[in-house]
Amino acid sequence: MKRPSLLGECTAEFTGTMILTFFICGAVDCAVLTGALVGLGQVALVCGLGVTVGIYVTAAVSGAHLNPAITLAFATRRGFPKVKIAPYIVAQVLGGFTAGMLCYAVFHGLLTDFEAAKHFVRGGPGSELSAMMFGEYWPNPTALLSGTQHPLPVSLLTAFLAEAVGTMVLAGAISRSRRSATPSPRSG
Repeated sequence: MKRPSLLGECTAEFTGTMILTFFICGAVDCAVLTGALVGLGQVALVCGLGVTVGIYVTAAVSGAHLNPAITLAFATRRGFPKVKIAPYIVAQVLGGFTAGMLCYAVFHGLLTDFEAAKHFVRGGPGSELSAMMFGEYWPNPTALLSGTQHPLPVSLLTAFLAEAVGTMVLAGAISRSRRSATPSPRSG
């Protein structure tokens, strides 16, 4: 089997990262803007599906890094060629950006309606609630918008550890998919 070119590998990284990011941001967008997904469990299931699909479609071509942290980890621990680090990271960033733009295109009308209903001015106080559809916020804006000064249910350390564990799980899934995508030598 012919090895893919660096362009082919980067195209796979772009595509896989775009798929993963689109599923994750799309799930958050649905939860924030429509209430279609209720609770973290449903959002997490959709996110997990996006991670699975992203890994599945790219593992055999590029190794399914899908995250600059994974690329850097593989470069330092697995001998990933250093010359490929920058192209992979650029492809991943562009894939993530493209997914964000696709989510914006899909959810623009709902976002506008949501902000109007909440009387938010984009970039103004309280608009973090709608901005969180494009990324993670700590602390969660819903706690800040409640108007009460109560302790937040998630500490900075807990949020950091959750992200670290999530990245480790992603790394493990990618590592496992790389082993299963590598053809085993024939015996005999």
